[in-house]
Amino acid sequence: MSDGKMLNEEIVKAGYANIMTISPNVKYEDKFIKADKSARERKVGLWECIYLII
Repeated sequence: MSDGKMLNEEIVKAGYANIMTISPNVKYEDKFIKADKSARERKVGLWECIYLII
């Protein structure tokens, strides 16, 4: 994006996506893991529901 942010990282950070990295595409894996952890801790997006959906 023009502001230097990565769209896919922002989507994960907002809780709208689950992460999946496949070798050799692991360059930004740490960023995505951090964004995912943040979303889960803040209970946003996919992580705001406290019920298990099967």
